[in-house]
Amino acid sequence: MSLENQKAPAAKVFVLCTTRSGSTLLRYIIDTHPRICCPPELRLGPTADTLYWSTLYSVAQVRSPHEDERHRIAVSEVRRVLDDLMCSYAQLKQKEFWCEKTPRNLAHLKLLNEVFPDAHFICLYRNCMDMVHSVVEGNRFGKMGELWDYNRIFEIWIEETSSILKFEGENPGRCFRVKYEEMVLDAPRVLSGLFGFLGFEWDEKLINQVFSVPHDVGAGDPKVAFSSRIYQHSIGKGSAIKLETVPRPLLSKINALLRELDYPEIGPNWNNEPSPYLPAGVSAGSGGQLSHINEVFTDYFPRRLGKHEETLSRLNGTLKIVVKGEDSGVWKLDFNQKPARVSAEDGGADCTITVASSDLLKIANRELNAGECFLQARLRVAGDELLAYKLGQILFGA
Repeated sequence: MSLENQKAPAAKVFVLCTTRSGSTLLRYIIDTHPRICCPPELRLGPTADTLYWSTLYSVAQVRSPHEDERHRIAVSEVRRVLDDLMCSYAQLKQKEFWCEKTPRNLAHLKLLNEVFPDAHFICLYRNCMDMVHSVVEGNRFGKMGELWDYNRIFEIWIEETSSILKFEGENPGRCFRVKYEEMVLDAPRVLSGLFGFLGFEWDEKLINQVFSVPHDVGAGDPKVAFSSRIYQHSIGKGSAIKLETVPRPLLSKINALLRELDYPEIGPNWNNEPSPYLPAGVSAGSGGQLSHINEVFTDYFPRRLGKHEETLSRLNGTLKIVVKGEDSGVWKLDFNQKPARVSAEDGGADCTITVASSDLLKIANRELNAGECFLQARLRVAGDELLAYKLGQILFGA
């Protein structure tokens, strides 16, 4: 985008999305831009609602006897408080503009739109079956089989997707549509259009910086924190959801929304053929450079520690990794020593990670996300979980 044609940047941006729609990945991408920050989920919608009612029955009620005027005062006060908060945050991050992405903001969209009539909105969509699969996967008790209440998850997708589409239709000039699948498959094209819509200059090099620049820790999908690039492996996982779990009345509503979003519909052969959401050429990979578990500890981890030597100089603690299965063993990483020491030994540790050797190799070879492995209970953590999270980002992240 040339500077002559560049429009004024959007100072306030909200991401409208369902849960498990890829909003944390989008947050990381937006937050990487040098001019706009995107913090973890701040729940500005619920906060705005609380502030509104508190103001309406206090300051506004004292200042005016008229209902319309009290409403105007309350809305103005909510904007002042939230804008002060977000602008202060942006200033601390040495940026000019802000974006907020809490999925629960959808329930308070009418108020947010009144409070910020100048805001821009990113409408982020994800296909229904993949979203449902991600919700189940994201719950540590997701293996409940027939006891799992799929119906409510389908209903939530229908309700929230319909709400976003309605708002987008009513505010076309202030909304930009992003489909999760297109974002991960063709990031340069989608992100160029997105940042152009927001009025920010676009540089394709930003994509390579997403997982190497620091982002504030908070609520959101933990898988992103352990990523080193934009992965495509989450597309098509919804094919594991059995068609018979979708009630007929809901299926017709889902397919109507899928058509409106130009997604393939859920047909009778859903479980008998490859997912229509899985694009040709996307596969799980073909192995990595590491072929033996010992290489993870003698080659891969030392390289990771060397890359993050500055961060590790401020971090103390011990991590034990218990490897199960073929080539099983116990290794200890001592971060109290500078530089950190890796040794094949057992003993006490501040935190312990237990993982199968096959999974650890896949994680090291970038074929499996450590966060995804944790959500599926294939990687278990004991002891100091915060320390394990920090060390996990160093060992398995970007």
